[in-house]
Amino acid sequence: MHVMLNTTFSVKTLKEEQGYAMFVIGPLSPGYGYTLGHAMRRALLTSIPGAAITSVRINGVKHKFSEAPGLKENIVDFLLNLKGVAVKLSGSKKTATLSLSVKGPHTITAGDIEVSEGVTIANPDHYLGHLSDKKLDVEMTVEEGYGYSLSEDREISEVGTIPTDAVFTPVQRVNYTVKATRVGRQTDLDELTMEIWTNGAVTPHEALMQSAKLLSGAFSQIYLPEGETYVATAESSTVSNVASDSPSLRLTIDELDLPTRIYNSLRNGGIETIGQLIERPRKELVSMRNMGSKSITIIEEKLKEKGVTLSN
Repeated sequence: MHVMLNTTFSVKTLKEEQGYAMFVIGPLSPGYGYTLGHAMRRALLTSIPGAAITSVRINGVKHKFSEAPGLKENIVDFLLNLKGVAVKLSGSKKTATLSLSVKGPHTITAGDIEVSEGVTIANPDHYLGHLSDKKLDVEMTVEEGYGYSLSEDREISEVGTIPTDAVFTPVQRVNYTVKATRVGRQTDLDELTMEIWTNGAVTPHEALMQSAKLLSGAFSQIYLPEGETYVATAESSTVSNVASDSPSLRLTIDELDLPTRIYNSLRNGGIETIGQLIERPRKELVSMRNMGSKSITIIEEKLKEKGVTLSN
């Protein structure tokens, strides 16, 4: 028996808060829940770029096994706390220098770090240490990278510069589960639920999109001739306003949150996805039952939120 692959599915955000989100992806062809879930989990945990503090200079401190006057923590513990600072570099910035200058008594947090242009601290409340009655001056180097890097991996010969362990990846944890779902009479489809936790330097949604793009780029090298790169093209002029592989086109019209009257009219006209919707000429949509110029305006506003426009 020949089974057609279900290539049209949606990505819905079920829950979202600071540093956490739950996504539901489906309906997927049988077995593809685990295929996508495993691949995306691996990409999320290993391949999403991030930034981290890689070396530190502390005024009056020559190495990590000494102490800073007035600082409750020893230097090793202070460096461990610095490892938890979530740094984001904007644009093309690959490295930056940050400074910390505080006077005691003071509880030091990541929010006390002075950042340069293009640098953001995503967790300003993160605890770094407690200073009693002295002054602490610290200079930090931030670099972009992947995964986890040990301080021993960096050769620094300058006296007083202390290399630190660096957690570059902004993704802290990923879980996925797969359960059966149905569409009409087909009852053996998959529904993939993904939970993503990040340090705040990137949102879970941004991380999910990056992982999908990374996997798409890797797979395209299998079927494209050597030297060619993947460039999405629209199959017809009616969808030229958005790449034909755009995730928005695969979303169902349920995602547009349209009034029931308009939603039913589109469904009765055989339109199930956003891709199918923008393929229809505007005149054809207007001629549908219970549709009019006001309905088209509402549809256009909803599509605009997804970065898509109707055909003329």
